[in-house]
Amino acid sequence: MVISALVVGATIVGRPIIGPGCTELGTIADTVYISGAELPRGTAKFYCARDRAGALVRFVLARTTDGQVHSVFDACGQCYRFHKGYMVAGDYLICRLCGNRYHLDEIQKGLASCVPAPMHTQVNGGTIEVKVAEIEKGRPLF
Repeated sequence: MVISALVVGATIVGRPIIGPGCTELGTIADTVYISGAELPRGTAKFYCARDRAGALVRFVLARTTDGQVHSVFDACGQCYRFHKGYMVAGDYLICRLCGNRYHLDEIQKGLASCVPAPMHTQVNGGTIEVKVAEIEKGRPLF
């Protein structure tokens, strides 16, 4: 009985809840390159990288249902002080502290004072590019 409850609690409409783990990108130079093939439409994935000072910075890449790539730090502009970050459940990015939910197609829009901390990325062909300087901007959130 308990095992069944845990399995049901770990999925929403048959889709797993993802987070707070991340794919560590290892040592980085000036730019991080991520294959767009790792990010199908309607999904999100957690990444982390160490900045030049050695701090681990986490971020989320999401591809909307229309194919656009959006990125935010794994930190809410309001709740970051508690270091909880987000989880992904189905089509939603959910703040692990306040519970605000953001549809993956609209993760850069906030609710009240809770707003995913924006992060700039660029897509060139099938590759997502993240500048180290952009990753370093997120250090104060962690």
